[in-house]
Amino acid sequence: MPVRVNDPKSLEDWVVNTENRLRKLEARRLDAADGLTKDEATKQIGVKVSEDAGNAAKIGEDGGVYAENTTQSIADHTPLYMQKFTTGAQSINNTTDTLLSWAGTDASGTWTSDTTSITIPADGHYHVSVTYPWANNATGIRAIHVLLNSTTVTTGSIFAGTIPVESNNESLCLISDYRNFVTGDVLRVYGFQSSGAALNGGTPYFGDVRGRWAVVKVHDAENPTLVTDTTT
Repeated sequence: MPVRVNDPKSLEDWVVNTENRLRKLEARRLDAADGLTKDEATKQIGVKVSEDAGNAAKIGEDGGVYAENTTQSIADHTPLYMQKFTTGAQSINNTTDTLLSWAGTDASGTWTSDTTSITIPADGHYHVSVTYPWANNATGIRAIHVLLNSTTVTTGSIFAGTIPVESNNESLCLISDYRNFVTGDVLRVYGFQSSGAALNGGTPYFGDVRGRWAVVKVHDAENPTLVTDTTT
């Protein structure tokens, strides 16, 4: 019988070669089980590869068995963020709940809004924050309210904040809170002051200290797209 160049010189060599082949196949994510056959004469190992969709294995151009590169999809984590801001003053009547208007908008994602309202685009947990400056005046109180699906402060308010006032500096109302909303919920912000006369609110001071209203959906932790490289 002719001697093959690649024949192992001993049973031990053959066992070692077979073990090495199995390890290489396992490294390519192929289970050394029912899918493998051995040719005792040629000392070669054959593998059965399914053509079913999603199968990780394929036959390479060199005849070797490889695993396909796979990509694990993740949920869309594009931030849902909207901020409205003032660009000038709004006159707020004395002791009157007044719907606040916002001149500018900065957003990511798809939102529906106008100058006085923001509509929630998707079910979820949201952070709502409002910053609203008032002209300096030492009389009365200042308050802001965030309303849900309502235009009546006494029944529709879900967040509110009041502050003491002073005559030397502008006063600043602040709200920061969290709440679950559903698609289509409408938010509005109302201001209230009791200085004894109409008073300006939202006026930009020192360049960029202005009224701001932000609504941000709180996402779960974002994972990157995962790619398993099995070609090398």
